[in-house]
Amino acid sequence: MSEFYYFTNDRAFKIVFSEKPLLAGLTAAVLNIDRSQILGIRLEPQELPAKNIKGKFPILDIHASMKIRRTTKQLRRTHAIYEMQDIKQEVFTTRVFFTASRVAGNLLRAGLDYDEHTPLYSVNFLNHAPRNLKEMLFTEAGIYGHDLTSDNTTHVMCTDAITYFFLNLERYRELKKKGLTVPLSGRHERLFRLMSATTQKELDELLKIGDDFIVKAIERLRKANITGEEKNVMRARE
Repeated sequence: MSEFYYFTNDRAFKIVFSEKPLLAGLTAAVLNIDRSQILGIRLEPQELPAKNIKGKFPILDIHASMKIRRTTKQLRRTHAIYEMQDIKQEVFTTRVFFTASRVAGNLLRAGLDYDEHTPLYSVNFLNHAPRNLKEMLFTEAGIYGHDLTSDNTTHVMCTDAITYFFLNLERYRELKKKGLTVPLSGRHERLFRLMSATTQKELDELLKIGDDFIVKAIERLRKANITGEEKNVMRARE
């Protein structure tokens, strides 16, 4: 292989984090909870049914359902969708809102029990951030009552059960190169370092941390590169 794929490559991202224990670790890092709180994780179909933007059928990078234990007595089901955006796209945030609302709508139509679920999580890693997220490093926002209508007049509504995460990897690297302190929790700091690594040296330095999640993610990434597994995965989906 002439090029080593890092996590910012969407194929590598899908291969690494389609492994359930690693997806649980990724989700825990974003939500800033312990991995033991995520139970019963399951990969869901990635292609969205029904009409979509301009008649196309968007394919999510990863879509998973899981149970999250918030307290010793509270166990809530939820769905999460994950996207690694490596190419600069000014309409990316609009597409994210549309896709998440479509997923939420499909879940409700399929009979999801609203009272038993936590918000749908839309987790977005941006390697080339759109202009309106240029100054944001890590932002978490619940979107309430926004109505979106596609060009094929299909009405889609964002419910109050969608929480969006935008992780601006490009902005993180900018700040680190300038030697500026990045105001993140320890878990988020490790996540940003892992996802924004673009050299073998950076990956080797991360291994010294000894975090089990990081070690397994890097092992999986190297395996995918050595075996050419990403090509097999893409062929299977085609």
